[in-house]
Amino acid sequence: MKRVLFAFVFASILLSFGLANAMTFQVSVDNTWTDGVNDYIKAGNDFVITVSADIPDADRTGISMPLAFYMTGDATAWTLNSTADGDGYLAVGAWAFDPINWGYWWAFWTRAIDMYNPVATSWDGVDADTVNWTGSGNPGFPAGSPMGPVLEFHFGAPAFTDLVSEAVICVDSCHIPDTQPAPDQYDWLFEDPSPSFGGPYCFTIKKQPNENAYFTNCPTSDLESSFDVPFSYDFEATETEGDTPYTYAVLSGPGAFNGTTWEFDAECTDVGSHSVQVGVFDTEHIDDYSTCDFTITVTDQPPVIGGDCNTTLTVGVGDASKTLQFTATDPNAGDVLTFSVDIPGFAGAYAIDANTGLFTVEPDLADADIVFTGTVTVTDCNGQTDACEFIVNVISEVPFKIVIDKLHGEYQGHHSYLPVFVDEGSEIMLGFDFLIGYDQSLLTFVAAIGGELFDMEGAYQWEYFTYRYNYNGNCGNGCPSGLLRVVGMAEYNDGPHHPAIGVVPAGMVLFTLDFLVSSDYNANGMYAPVNFYWMDCGDNAIAFNYRSADPFDISTALADSVFWYQGEDLYTNVTATDPEFPTFFGVESKCFGPFWDDPDKPLPIPFAWFYGGGIDIISIEEIDDKGDVNLNGVGYEIADAVVFTNYFIYGINAFTINPEGQKAATEVNGDGIALTVADLVYLIRVIVGDALPIPKERPNITVNAIANGQEVILDNEVGAARFVFEGNVAVTLGEGASGMELKTGTVNGTTVALVYSFAEGMTASGSVLNTDGNLISVEAADYSGNLYKTVILPATFGLANYPNPFNPSTTLQMSLPIASDWTIDVYNVLGQKVADYSGYSEAGIVKVEFDGSRHGSGVYFYRAQAGSFSATEKMVMLK
Repeated sequence: MKRVLFAFVFASILLSFGLANAMTFQVSVDNTWTDGVNDYIKAGNDFVITVSADIPDADRTGISMPLAFYMTGDATAWTLNSTADGDGYLAVGAWAFDPINWGYWWAFWTRAIDMYNPVATSWDGVDADTVNWTGSGNPGFPAGSPMGPVLEFHFGAPAFTDLVSEAVICVDSCHIPDTQPAPDQYDWLFEDPSPSFGGPYCFTIKKQPNENAYFTNCPTSDLESSFDVPFSYDFEATETEGDTPYTYAVLSGPGAFNGTTWEFDAECTDVGSHSVQVGVFDTEHIDDYSTCDFTITVTDQPPVIGGDCNTTLTVGVGDASKTLQFTATDPNAGDVLTFSVDIPGFAGAYAIDANTGLFTVEPDLADADIVFTGTVTVTDCNGQTDACEFIVNVISEVPFKIVIDKLHGEYQGHHSYLPVFVDEGSEIMLGFDFLIGYDQSLLTFVAAIGGELFDMEGAYQWEYFTYRYNYNGNCGNGCPSGLLRVVGMAEYNDGPHHPAIGVVPAGMVLFTLDFLVSSDYNANGMYAPVNFYWMDCGDNAIAFNYRSADPFDISTALADSVFWYQGEDLYTNVTATDPEFPTFFGVESKCFGPFWDDPDKPLPIPFAWFYGGGIDIISIEEIDDKGDVNLNGVGYEIADAVVFTNYFIYGINAFTINPEGQKAATEVNGDGIALTVADLVYLIRVIVGDALPIPKERPNITVNAIANGQEVILDNEVGAARFVFEGNVAVTLGEGASGMELKTGTVNGTTVALVYSFAEGMTASGSVLNTDGNLISVEAADYSGNLYKTVILPATFGLANYPNPFNPSTTLQMSLPIASDWTIDVYNVLGQKVADYSGYSEAGIVKVEFDGSRHGSGVYFYRAQAGSFSATEKMVMLK
């Protein structure tokens, strides 16, 4: 059977000559290393010699391809590795055995081949070996087959112990002429044209020097991150000998290694591209780095502006400065944002807080009646920007703001001069008719004194000013006890004289009200309000001329809004929607027309704001010590009686130290009237021991918690006191209440303690209770039964806010154990101050309101300082 098959193969090859174009061959080897110039097979390692072939345009139906392998140099033998086709060789690609495409492929090895009687075969890797690859079939190796591997030879290279020894293994086509029974049957045989193998192909075997560690994952593209997100890249390295551990280092560029991880925490100044070179070496290559070069790109995202963008701000010439609040966000955490603003052509003053975005504008007269477009720009640390526009509409018509002043600490029995002035108003005032209400039990009206407007030698020379008091009309009991009408006109029919017509400047006093403050000492410490009042549509009216109008075009301004003074320079808008006369709260809507009886009559306009004021009457406790007429700090002594008796002879001149204080100190009998004989009688009775001093009302009790647990301390003597504590707590008498009685009980989740005594002359002061409870309230009276004003003072400084989280406002609360100057500042997470508060307060609780409506959600910090106390807390706004 073998003979028929071999004859068939041989005949097929011979008959096929001349039927195809020439083939080409390529030979390659794997598992090599390079010294930078030459490639070498790694000594002592397995390697594969691959033969590749192609055919341009005709099928190959049979071949005989003997190849010879031989080695020279410092070694002449190699090893054969097991393969699927046999030791050391393997048909691959198109030559892999396929019973459909090939009739038969067969390989054998020989030096002197005899198909039937092999004489000396050798395929053992020693000296020279010969192998023949023979086959026939149809279509076999088809036309147009591209270059590809067809045969592999798997060997093991000899090992060398030094780096000098070399061996060269070669492969080439060979001649096998002596096979039987048909000589040359297994020689180099191909169909015409017979290709040349192109050999010999030789490869050098040499021991590879110790390999340094090298990177296996050097970045092949740029690494990119924004500056607020740290870079991090985990490098991998290897080498063949296992010379660990490896050493990593940054050779140039930014960053540093943390173990095998390269890290770089960029800043805004690093935005851009940077070249980085890192290196690695193993224990056999100290300081001999294998390198990796790559590029990083540090990015920055632009900010986004917000807040009052695209807002139209209307502001009048001469008006107080107006503001807009701009905000900005930035995707990059920690970016520093800076605001700037530009309003082309604007003549007035404008500015923006570079940190907070608070824009302030105050127009000039040249800006009147012009609409300006401004641009606010926010710039981040890298110079990237975002901008938005806003409109400033400058108008010349600013409503009149008429203010009755607020006076503080006015003495009783003295004249108090209360100014009424123009605070704002852009148009030309020509006259006014004001109706003012006050309390006659506290204030007695004396006169109204015209201001600078009515100085005939002055700059304005208004011609007419008058007033009328106790003006009740048809008001009846609904009116205030005191009513005063004041009228002023710029022009009066009095001949050739004419006033200087113009805009009344802000702060100009129209007139001053002269009141005599009540001498009744029961009124001490009271506030006497003085407010505008309306009985009909003609009250509190202002005649004026628009600057842009004809001089003879006279308009009437009525109340748009009414405000009352609320303390601490704060006012409350008390304007009623549609009040009914008489009223303190503005004009009825019918006053603005239209008027059925005269449709062509010019309509009044709501173009005036009226601010009430008043007079604070000084408290006796601020200026005297009752019974201490000579003000030497000791009351009810004979010297006080001497000074007081001198008063009845010499009058007020007898009081040479502080007349007001000495006058108030004579009110010793509690009838509210000072400087009377009744006061002198009672003073003498106290001095001789016939009567007790009438105590001041409302003394203060201070309750402090101290560090060693908690004790309640009273700074004045009390005849009895009631204390309420949170929860169920233990309470015992303290040293300051020795001899007193204590009764306690639990009511509605609180502990109530009553300190009292039935014994004559018993009082308590100082440390009156020992307890660790939280004191909620105190009620106390002196030995004479007079009720005290009580204040619970904190024992220590403290700082908190509520609610927290909040939206959009929260109360910041600071505890002051002593009177202190204090500040509270609010910051966002960028460290930018967004609000600040300051003041001076007596011991107690200070509360301020933080309004976050103009700020974004997030974490805020607030810092308080009072004396040596300082604390910072965190709060969160959630919108």
